[in-house]
Amino acid sequence: MDWRHLDLSIELTKPQEETVKLLASSLSYKQIAEKRGINYRSVQDMLMRLYRKTGARDRFELAVWAYKTGLVNDSI
Repeated sequence: MDWRHLDLSIELTKPQEETVKLLASSLSYKQIAEKRGINYRSVQDMLMRLYRKTGARDRFELAVWAYKTGLVNDSI
């Protein structure tokens, strides 16, 4: 696959990092909301902004972005 459209130079806030890490561990939006103690809609909104910010087209590509930037690694 070609991941050149992903912007690997983006820096995230701590809440954004936590959310992406949870997403990369295959949790649903609902599960992410429960773990973070925020509502489902907030998770949706944050991830939509992150898709635009990173160039990811979906949750899979955002997880790939997380691996490629070193935010998450193979031990997850």
